[in-house]
Amino acid sequence: MLNMHKFNFMTLFVALAAEEQRFERCGYMRETSSQVWERKFFVTDTTAVINYSKDNYFFGVQSVDAEGHESLVVIPKAVR
Repeated sequence: MLNMHKFNFMTLFVALAAEEQRFERCGYMRETSSQVWERKFFVTDTTAVINYSKDNYFFGVQSVDAEGHESLVVIPKAVR
């Protein structure tokens, strides 16, 4: 879920089930005009403050298990 803040900041929240707590998470972002993910960043918590505008970028979340297997990138739902 996304929570948009003033001044072009946003917070990325990831809700996890109990069995998913052991996975690492990665965030992805791309400009709205791009067809591919341009940036990847690691998230160590269930919340990440991102210093980019939600108006100019798409954001995605991916989980990675202990063996390095990556899930598909999921675009989170926006909330207020």
